[in-house]
Amino acid sequence: MVASGDPIARTHVLPREVDSAVERALIRDLRRMGTAWTVLRETAALRAGSHLFFPDLTLNSGERRVFVEVVGFYTREYLERKLAAIAAAGLRNLVLCVDDSLHTPAEIPGAAACLRYRRRVDAAALLALVEALR
Repeated sequence: MVASGDPIARTHVLPREVDSAVERALIRDLRRMGTAWTVLRETAALRAGSHLFFPDLTLNSGERRVFVEVVGFYTREYLERKLAAIAAAGLRNLVLCVDDSLHTPAEIPGAAACLRYRRRVDAAALLALVEALR
């Protein structure tokens, strides 16, 4: 049995930086904005049904924590698994950033908010969504 305080060993090695240029630009833009939110990468393992889900970013401000998942590249199977994991996680503090070309549903079950983007996630719009989650 696993308890909430038990360490969970990673089964993969994290890349040195980020998975994509979109994530790299978003992290840089968020940090340059000088907000109270700190930006961390892949810091949480969240339960998504019988699997674990690792959101791309965690934004922290005091006691508040919001997870951010960036979906930009996909195969049909990858996108189906990703959306199923998000729906299974059912988080009230998850913002999903989705490339507008992916043709995903307007409402994505399990995400507190969804921000569509083309080529680059608007960091100011993301922070506005994050602030609105109060």
